[in-house]
Amino acid sequence: MNDGAAGSDVVEHGTLTGYKIRLCRCPACTAANRRYVNRRTRLIAYGRWQPYVDAAPVRAHVRQLMQAGLGWRRIAALAGVSNGALCKLLYGDRRTGRLPSRKLRPDTAAALLAVRADLDTLAPGARIDAAGTRRRIQALAALGWSVCEQARRLDRSVSNYSTLMRRQYVTVATARQVRALYEQLSMVVPDPAGRNGVARARAEAARKGWVPPLAWDEDLIDLPEADLQQELARRAAVMDDDQAAACHNARYKLGDLSPLVVAGAREYKRRRHQAARTTNRTTNRTTVAPRVA
Repeated sequence: MNDGAAGSDVVEHGTLTGYKIRLCRCPACTAANRRYVNRRTRLIAYGRWQPYVDAAPVRAHVRQLMQAGLGWRRIAALAGVSNGALCKLLYGDRRTGRLPSRKLRPDTAAALLAVRADLDTLAPGARIDAAGTRRRIQALAALGWSVCEQARRLDRSVSNYSTLMRRQYVTVATARQVRALYEQLSMVVPDPAGRNGVARARAEAARKGWVPPLAWDEDLIDLPEADLQQELARRAAVMDDDQAAACHNARYKLGDLSPLVVAGAREYKRRRHQAARTTNRTTNRTTVAPRVA
């Protein structure tokens, strides 16, 4: 194995950088170079070879991840890119005076852009939007699992647990704890004959408009409120007329308050109103005033 050209730098084996820059010829670096050459040859033959893309959007995304609480080394590990490549993207090379990278390999850019700051990647002490935690607590209550029972199962005081529904932010550790309880209970209907306030929890949830777990899609429940409304509007806008009508019926005949159903019902009313206005304008244009004798 040849690590000599790297000087005192540690070679990240299995990378193209290890082969081309550090001149390492270990089996892992050689295999990485072979994969690169094969892919390059194939894309050139197809006329789709694009060796570099603009680094600025990727750099902005990485900085947003860092602001959310992810360290740059953690980001590199999640993306499967070398620490050196990410360091140069952010800071350049201080030894040589090179500025931050202006171009990136497309696969490196795609890997970094795919990293998200969420419950599975952030540190336990990081703070995140409390919307997902609040909705999970409320959804379990709508199912019949009272806030008191939830708090008991998590070994938390009721007063402390209740405040989670009023907070704007919670720690990742707390959000994970509530999510784990949600995953455990969201498909379990509690026995109303028990002494854990099932009927009272359901009545309170209904009065406050809380929806049960089946009303939430997994990719919606953690979105901050503004992002949720934007995504619901986008999904409702692409519904066909039959789907929008079904949402309207479910909302006003069955009392379904599921977020996407409510958005679909709203879209249905918007379309009906727009159609009525169009009809009125057409009628006004085609009406001929009677002649005066």
